[in-house]
Amino acid sequence: MPSLNEYQKKMVEKYHYLINKFINDYKTITLSEHYDLLAIALCESAMQYDEDKGAFIPFACMKMKTAIIMDNRKLSLIHISEPTRPLY
Repeated sequence: MPSLNEYQKKMVEKYHYLINKFINDYKTITLSEHYDLLAIALCESAMQYDEDKGAFIPFACMKMKTAIIMDNRKLSLIHISEPTRPLY
């Protein structure tokens, strides 16, 4: 993953509060389990943001929401089904 430039680092610092806001708005996720995922999404948002295409906050929130959805999809693919017959 490429490094953030100074402008992008300042954006991440300025909008870091979005991680906590996001977690408070979506009661099904927790800070301890999802902070790293949301922090990476916020950094990616800062790197990919284009001022000509709109405001940063909706863009970052959509990236964070997408990160959670993709993580949940990965977890559902790992789901272990119940055995079809008793194990004993």
